[in-house]
Amino acid sequence: MIEARGLTKRYGSKTAVDDMTFTVQPGKVTGFLGPNGAGKSTTMRMVVGLDRPTAGTVTVNGRRYAEHRAPLQEVGALLDAKAVHTGRTAQNHLLAMAATHGISRRRVDEVIEMTGLGPVARKRVGGFSLGMGQRLGIASAMLGDPATLILDEPVNGLDPEGVLWVRNLVRYLAGQGRTVFLSSHLMSEMAVTADRVVVVGRGRLLADAPVQEIVGLASGTTVRVRSPQAGPLEEVLRRQGLAVTSTEHGLLEVTGGDAARIGDAAAAAGIALHELTPVHGSLEDAYLQLTADEVEYHADPTATGRTATPGDPTHPLRRHRADDRRRPAMTTLATTTPSGHAPTRPGRTVVHPVTFPRVVAAEWIKFRTVRSTVWTVLVTIVAMVGINTLGAWAMSMAPAEAQAGPGTANVVTLLASGVSMAQLVVAVLGVLTVTTEYSTGMVRSTFAAVPRRLPTLAAKALVLTAVTLVVSLVSMGLSYVTTLPFHDALGATLDLSDGETVRMALGLPLYLVAVALLALGFGALLRSSAGAIATVVGLLLVIENVFMLVPLRLFEVISPFLPATAGARIMYDGSMLAMLDTMNEGGAVLTPWQGYGVMLAWVVVLLGGAAVLLRRRDA
Repeated sequence: MIEARGLTKRYGSKTAVDDMTFTVQPGKVTGFLGPNGAGKSTTMRMVVGLDRPTAGTVTVNGRRYAEHRAPLQEVGALLDAKAVHTGRTAQNHLLAMAATHGISRRRVDEVIEMTGLGPVARKRVGGFSLGMGQRLGIASAMLGDPATLILDEPVNGLDPEGVLWVRNLVRYLAGQGRTVFLSSHLMSEMAVTADRVVVVGRGRLLADAPVQEIVGLASGTTVRVRSPQAGPLEEVLRRQGLAVTSTEHGLLEVTGGDAARIGDAAAAAGIALHELTPVHGSLEDAYLQLTADEVEYHADPTATGRTATPGDPTHPLRRHRADDRRRPAMTTLATTTPSGHAPTRPGRTVVHPVTFPRVVAAEWIKFRTVRSTVWTVLVTIVAMVGINTLGAWAMSMAPAEAQAGPGTANVVTLLASGVSMAQLVVAVLGVLTVTTEYSTGMVRSTFAAVPRRLPTLAAKALVLTAVTLVVSLVSMGLSYVTTLPFHDALGATLDLSDGETVRMALGLPLYLVAVALLALGFGALLRSSAGAIATVVGLLLVIENVFMLVPLRLFEVISPFLPATAGARIMYDGSMLAMLDTMNEGGAVLTPWQGYGVMLAWVVVLLGGAAVLLRRRDA
């Protein structure tokens, strides 16, 4: 059951949803109708916690969506078929969503087959048609075998067979006692699918009643009459005060009287009738009358030759129109189960609650199943190994007097030559880890599965940390092998009993981890790939040169606390540290670990700010 009470959402001065109150009952298919811009999608997003209400509340089965321990089991939602990373396959997308709840691979295979995605399950979503994207969205919604199903325009792009399948599916699920809430602009399809409709316009509730009740009020009193004596019949009916129009020869449309009255009048005048049919209204007629004054974006009515009218203000559906913008909507009460919750459905899938290890597993699946991230990891390794090897070769080719004496060079120094390039690639990887979720719309699927949000950010940070550490260590290991032929010529040694050597060896991967997390923080704050990458690159490589333009004393005070300047100290040997301290005599002198602590402080502040905004922002 979905219950909205006084639900309101404002974006600045614009009110998208205005004090909306309604209930979606279990065991019924409830349609959600309204013109474009009426607030349907915004309302649905608030139901699943993607948007925060400005006022009011909305609960699902008695709780706010984020309070459910296993939200995908409570609510399955298709709000945007494009909320998928286009570089990921359909199967991997579903596996990532399933991992957050411990849903088995068998269930993933079941929903793939149920929605007809079997032939394309291993293909990337970027190549899907609109209809196949809709099927993937429905498969995602059905993953947890949910008690409540929310579908926003589920039949868009589907062929007739797919439309029929969706209709039968939602009717079947409602028959099991589940709550089904779906929107559509196809009135003919909604008329044969929904038991009840909620109609909105300009963010306000216009009607909430069974389909037949709304259609009945829209039917009016028009009667179609066909007679070989249409002319004399028209005169008879007009004398009785009825309104008569003729649309073709021998056919009359009469309003103001029912079929019995018209038939009696014709019989009394001795006029034969070939047809006497009351004209029943449709859901489309009722919808157009309800929303005539609520359409925000009107098409030019002259384009079809028809006249656009707001509808008869005396009609039962149109009473108390614009003069009373806060009127109560037309509502018909319905009974609920004793607990107010959806009845238990047969064959309920056993789903465990969302836990942090499961969120980490989901983020790992997402990370490794996008080709671009795999290539970025490989580029980082190749760049580090290549630059380290090239640097060692160049040093070995230098004149003998320019080389260090035997035993005075540290092998770790050779392994750190490629850090400058690697930090840029790692920074890009950190930014894209989060910004691609926003650019592809995947963030909506992510937060629907993990509505508390902060575990997702923490899981991304953990996966990124692990990947960066592995990449750094693999690069160092390969670089040691590729530079080995040059060690003797350079007099390079590796003494792991020396504290400085151990600190430098640990410092390289730790520095790259801090860079990756710094980039992740900027990505989560800015939510723009280009903006976050430019900011990180500027902070790592440009800002220190900018500060060189300010007075020397100010530069000396600020420079030691810039993230790259401070953090990189953990990788330098004693001679390099001494040279840097000499160049910055008036500034603070930080030990290598103190410098790294400063860089971590930057990371903590950025990720902390990102966490705060993540909870407050709409997805």
